[in-house]
Amino acid sequence: GAPREAGTHRGGSLDQEGRRVMDVSVPFGVFMSQPEALARASTLKPQAIHVDFYSQVVADSGWAALDRLVSSILARGIRIVGILNGPAGWGHWDTREQRIEWAAWASECVSRYAGRVIAWRVGNEPNNRGWLGRSGMPVAKYADLLRRTSIAIRRQDSKAWVITAGISPVVDGDTTRPPATSYVADLYREGVLGCFDALAFHVYSGTVLAPDAGTWKTMLRVRDVMVDAGDAGTKIWITECGASTVGPSAATEAFQADFLRSVIKNRPAWVGRISQYTAVDCPELFNAAVSLQGGFGAIRADGSDKPVANVIRKN
Repeated sequence: GAPREAGTHRGGSLDQEGRRVMDVSVPFGVFMSQPEALARASTLKPQAIHVDFYSQVVADSGWAALDRLVSSILARGIRIVGILNGPAGWGHWDTREQRIEWAAWASECVSRYAGRVIAWRVGNEPNNRGWLGRSGMPVAKYADLLRRTSIAIRRQDSKAWVITAGISPVVDGDTTRPPATSYVADLYREGVLGCFDALAFHVYSGTVLAPDAGTWKTMLRVRDVMVDAGDAGTKIWITECGASTVGPSAATEAFQADFLRSVIKNRPAWVGRISQYTAVDCPELFNAAVSLQGGFGAIRADGSDKPVANVIRKN
């Protein structure tokens, strides 16, 4: 069917005009490694927290950890956007049988949290590395996964939004990974129109503000692809947005705040949610000598605010 209009899912739409636009992301591993992560994230006063729901966690130890996480977030008056993720990257969905099995697990997960999770993202960055050692998940396979999972979500919770995996902002001409524009165009050719309520996209920069940042310009081209595909009524959610202040080629804390301000200031009407990646730094999970991942937070490892924290609270 056609994409839904804003405002149709449980609790009202997060996309309604005049409401705050900011969410935050907190990876599941951070919740597990930092007991204080949720309390710190909640000080940012986000509308929603985006968090992974890993099938492997359930397979290994049952639903208890996810049950506690969902209850704890909701108890703080924050909505939840769930990221449906597998145990072994994109390779988990290589065969048709694996994708059928995955959709069945997604159905069980959505049924369990129906009415409590307002939106479900189907995987993450299929056009990035991590699929059986190759450069992204083949378009036809992700399109099949998205269709099957969308059906499962809508059957179990008709008011929950279906969000695509976050599209990595790979620029046109990159030969190591599928560029964002061609990947999205190919998804539409595979017949995904109507399978989702918002398209997720990631916007990062360490040196250039929006609207001049390359990732921002790539998002604009992706929007043109959506319009050309007859999907102008569907919004883009910026489900990861930010700059790391730790690691090689790190940005300054001042730039991190200025970048988010520039994204919000230049936000087109067709952009719905913006999610800061991430709420809290997690240096314990990543080696800062080789990785940026530990320093995307709005809150430092010692619990103090970076300048970007107040940008989130005000928007």
